[in-house]
Formats: sequence, C-alpha cells, structure tokens
Amino acid sequence: MTYAPGVLGHLATPAARAPWLLRPDGSGTGVEVRLFAPSGELAGTGYTTWSFESLAVPEGGTGAPVAVGVRNTGARRGREVVQLYASRPGSAVQRPLKWLVGFAAVDADPGACVTAEIWVPERALQHWTERGWALEPGTVVLAAGPSSASLPLTAEVAIP
Repeated sequence: MTYAPGVLGHLATPAARAPWLLRPDGSGTGVEVRLFAPSGELAGTGYTTWSFESLAVPEGGTGAPVAVGVRNTGARRGREVVQLYASRPGSAVQRPLKWLVGFAAVDADPGACVTAEIWVPERALQHWTERGWALEPGTVVLAAGPSSASLPLTAEVAIP
C-alpha cells in the first residue's frame, strides 16, 4: 500500500476512513493490524476536530435533504464524512437496531460551519412484505454523527 507524501507528512487530510489501523507491533519486525467494528470509528481520522451542531429533518423524513450542521473546531482545514442512521423503536417489523440511510462528505476551514445535505430515499425506511416494499407508519429516529458508534444528533420523524 502506498501513501501520498502529503498525507504522511500531515500536509493533506486523508480522504477516506479505513476499518483498520496498521502500527508497529513492538517487536521491531512485525506490524499489528487493529480492526474497528463501527464504520469509520477512529481509523483514518483526519488532522482536525469536528462538532456536530444541528440536525434539520424534512416532514416525513424523505423528499428533501436532511441538513446536518458541522463545525471544524480544529486548527487545520479538514474533511469529515457525516453519516445518517435510522432506527424504529417499537417497530412491529423485525429490524436492525440502526441502519445507515445516507452520508455526505464536507470540507471546512478552521472555525467554519458547513451543512451536509443527505438525501434519504423513501426505500431506506421501507421493509419487505408479501406484496412488495411497504412503509410502516409510526416514528423513525434519525441520528447523525461521524460513525455508527458516535451519533450526537437525533431527531424524530412521524411516518403517516
């Protein structure tokens, strides 16, 4: 695997997050590989810090983008991948606890606040029935953050 000199020299921000981290194992001859279960958690993080500040959800959860306000709280320009998850507490349908419904990458200078717009297709909130895809009425919880393990913003959406 090769890395651009800018990334290794901390002159550029890594453009992606890998689900693993390579580091010397202490013996001087090997490399330890550490796997991360949550998507995006820790591995491949950039050289700045971020604050997730606001979450605006359209009525019904689909048909318009979900807007996530993110601020670069670090001292360097950077890129963050904003992830949006859905969950259905009390659902009559067997579902995962949460599932990824969309994501968007944003770039910002130090101190700048930017908005990530994430379109949620109606299909992302549906489930399969004998008659095809269906949308279960009730409340959907949308949560936004940098990874599935860190979702600081939540909003409830009523599905008619």
